[in-house]
Amino acid sequence: MRGTPRLPQAFRFVRLGSTAEAIATLSRHTAYSPSRKSALPLVTTHVESGVALGPHLPGAPQNMEHALRSDWRWWSDNLDEMNELFQAWLNR
Repeated sequence: MRGTPRLPQAFRFVRLGSTAEAIATLSRHTAYSPSRKSALPLVTTHVESGVALGPHLPGAPQNMEHALRSDWRWWSDNLDEMNELFQAWLNR
């Protein structure tokens, strides 16, 4: 948004686009979990199929129980070594 002559409009767009309602609407079209937890209860059914999306969303609480979590700190500390090991494995 830096340097735009329409800064107020840009802020308005970001504010409207980041509401729980707007994010829930996107999830109804894509079946991706909303990026805000507050939007999850607002996701109802898939727009085209009418299927209830709640149990199918990756971020639904029952699906998160068994989700793999990524340890970004570990990856940050070990990325170079892991890339070297992976490359060595590929070259075998």
